[in-house]
Amino acid sequence: AGFLGSAVIAGRAADVLDCSYWLRLGDPNWFGKTEQLPPRVLVVEDSGFFRQLVVPALTSAGYDVTACGEPSEALKLRAGGAMFDAILSDIEMPGMDGFGFVAEMRREGTWQKTPVVALTSRISPADKARGLSLGFNDYVGKFDSERVLAALARAVGSVKEAA
Repeated sequence: AGFLGSAVIAGRAADVLDCSYWLRLGDPNWFGKTEQLPPRVLVVEDSGFFRQLVVPALTSAGYDVTACGEPSEALKLRAGGAMFDAILSDIEMPGMDGFGFVAEMRREGTWQKTPVVALTSRISPADKARGLSLGFNDYVGKFDSERVLAALARAVGSVKEAA
């Protein structure tokens, strides 16, 4: 958290800071008081590399992000009573994959109706159809950040409309 990545400048590696993260850390009201809490998003992604890309990007977009490295961690959060406005899940993960994870979510528990967006490199029409039939609300390729943000906005909007 607090870093967007790194860049090579004049032959030297430099960290790219997420200024909004650091400003909010110093003063939560830096950008003015908000009447609403930011939408809570759970990211379930086994790749540390992709978590380091996705979490800061979502935080910068105004989401309160929690990340898990595998579905079993996420299901422990559910058992502990954690609630989220939307979940962003990878498909290809060791142990329980994203298909199994969303099927388990839809089977029972407090997350049955929580919107879930697949964020995956498995974007064949067959994979997408399978994911949607198991309970994903949307299915997005890993490198399409605009579609990811749009899918999350739709997912969070559907939660607010239902409330």
